[in-house]
Amino acid sequence: MRVLINKSYTLWFPIYVLNDPKYQESYLGFMHIIVFILSLVCICFTIYVAYIIIKIRVYHINYTVLTFYFICLYFEAIFAKYSIILYQIGVLKIPGIDEKYTGWWSEGIENIAQINSANDAITMIIGSFLIWHYLYSVITLVFFISLERTIATYVIRSYETNRRVYVSIFLIFMSNCLSLFLATTAFTDFFTFPPLMIFNGLINIFSLMLFGIITHINNSINRKMNKETVSTFYSLPYRFQMKENIRTLKLSKRVIVSVGCYILIFCIVLFVLYCETLPSLNMLLIFTLESGIYLNPLIICPIMIFSVKPYSKVFRRHLKNISILQYCCNINERVEQLKTTAPQETEIYFINLKNSWN
Repeated sequence: MRVLINKSYTLWFPIYVLNDPKYQESYLGFMHIIVFILSLVCICFTIYVAYIIIKIRVYHINYTVLTFYFICLYFEAIFAKYSIILYQIGVLKIPGIDEKYTGWWSEGIENIAQINSANDAITMIIGSFLIWHYLYSVITLVFFISLERTIATYVIRSYETNRRVYVSIFLIFMSNCLSLFLATTAFTDFFTFPPLMIFNGLINIFSLMLFGIITHINNSINRKMNKETVSTFYSLPYRFQMKENIRTLKLSKRVIVSVGCYILIFCIVLFVLYCETLPSLNMLLIFTLESGIYLNPLIICPIMIFSVKPYSKVFRRHLKNISILQYCCNINERVEQLKTTAPQETEIYFINLKNSWN
């Protein structure tokens, strides 16, 4: 949503609704409660996955640090969302704005919200910029994961034996520089909506091409290594790092596919809203668009846990430690024991009965 600040410049808030009381009425109010509960689940899930990533080292330190950083970015998004949600539903109001505004992006300044001073909407401004930063961090995620694996492939003979922590630090720094730059161009309304979407699409296409090339190179080397009869040509660190490259690329592929499908669904919803295809469902679609973006850990975290065996083993062990689940597991174990012991006891009874008759 574009807003005019002090009648001199425009900003683009990544929201679809502002100051709309209908956003909290009837079934949407109940759905807000559901989304809030799911957000708490997402926070707990994110903390747990971040803990597992750091606690159990499965991959190289650079990939681990990079993954940990991108996982923890969710806290930025959830903080930003709940710093602006009260303004969206009309509980808190920006001085001078009494009407409701709906729309993702619109040309001209005649029908957009006008704010007298940036200080009147400082919370909205900060929250909106953080959301843009988070969105562009997610968009460029594939590129920097691919870049880390490119470095791992280039120096594969010594990557495992040399930690090279500066690689992950440099990639995180570059990720922030790029995300801040892109977020600033979007937030300050530097580009119009269509060119910005085209630019975002080009970023994703380039990132996927790089990921595909790195995956192809590693798979080719791995096939050659498996066919090689003289194993002395490949050192142990080389073989170990190659296996790790394959594992990390498989995990990254699953995350990328899930995130890609997630983003595709929301792009379709955004397109439907932008074209006014289903006006009777606009409010529900807006709610789905704005709430669903912040529930991605419900998909990403389980994929990360169950794609890595050490993570899934720890997760199952921790589940058993939960009292209710432990009680259910104990019941199942006792039922299985009864199933096996009951026939044995019956058989013993008839054997004793037969012996007594003899």
